[in-house]
Amino acid sequence: MITIYENRYKEEVIKLILYVQNVEAGVGISIEEQPDILDIRK
Repeated sequence: MITIYENRYKEEVIKLILYVQNVEAGVGISIEEQPDILDIRK
């Protein structure tokens, strides 16, 4: 199912992005190193 992004999903989306970056891809980057991730709407 595809759902239109709403701000109520923000925390889950950030967790998913960080999981993919750090666990699956092994990048080792924190949210502090990419503050733009907090502004998903842009």
